Amino acid sequence: MQALLTGVVLAMLSGLTALAFKHPQAYSKLFPYLTSVVSVAFYTLTVWHAGVQITWMILKTYVAAVQHDAARAAIAAVQLPYVVVCIVYAAALLYLWINLFLPRFVRAAEQYDPRGTHQPTSQQGTGPKHDVRKSISARTRDGSERLGK
Repeated sequence: MQALLTGVVLAMLSGLTALAFKHPQAYSKLFPYLTSVVSVAFYTLTVWHAGVQITWMILKTYVAAVQHDAARAAIAAVQLPYVVVCIVYAAALLYLWINLFLPRFVRAAEQYDPRGTHQPTSQQGTGPKHDVRKSISARTRDGSERLGK
């Protein structure tokens, strides 16, 4: 059962990433709903955790000291470690935010030119041609500086 659940979750995450990459407009419309669902799940688990802790604090005075270990084991069976819940919540929000900006990251990586000679597409074909290398001071052979044209 755990393997099936893991497979379904991974398939959903892959599909969500593919949606974010191929259809960024649709994903940006879906994004607020996804973050709301994740946040509501987190807040629900937070209330559950607080409820279990408060119940234990109230009821432990009525439980015999000999039975405290058994009671703690019963509590552990119905409660997730809160640190894990917080980490999963933060990771889910980070994943959703990364997917929101994924197309921009990929586009920027595709346009990156390590030699620095590429102009961004938004500036191509607009205005006069401008070579940044000519406008920055350059060193001559003897080491002195001269201004570009």
